[in-house]
Amino acid sequence: MNKPNNGFLAIDTPAIDQILKHYFQFDKWKAFQTKTAYQSGKMHPGPEAKTWRQAQEYCRQNDMELASARSQAEKQALQQILNDETNFNKTEEHAWIGLFRDQWEWSDMSNSSFRYWEKNVSSHSKGCATYKPSSKAWQINNCTTKLPFFCYNGRHISVTV
Repeated sequence: MNKPNNGFLAIDTPAIDQILKHYFQFDKWKAFQTKTAYQSGKMHPGPEAKTWRQAQEYCRQNDMELASARSQAEKQALQQILNDETNFNKTEEHAWIGLFRDQWEWSDMSNSSFRYWEKNVSSHSKGCATYKPSSKAWQINNCTTKLPFFCYNGRHISVTV
């Protein structure tokens, strides 16, 4: 781990390469199936709890996006980063992710129908999505609640196998 000059804790993600190797070493994927995953970049915890819009603005002002998970592989990669390299998994707290509802969209405008709602959560509710480490699933919260968040500085890749 290292500390950049902007005061955030930056988390290098070499573990992602291991995760990608694990996922793509198997021959179980159908031909031409596309999986999206994080490629080496950094996960940055925000400096303080913010509303969803404030968190989005903060990430974008620093040339990043709110963390997102548009596939099972990407969800597991994000979960792995948060579990292995932060203390966030030891809390009951939620953290903003880049999913919001007008009609559920990712904040970076990418297209994905992947969702990982916690049981008994209605995806028809309005609000913004949070990641809850104890259930490893997503919940819906009022977008004006101040919560921790993570920005992602890197790029998403699509891998066809």
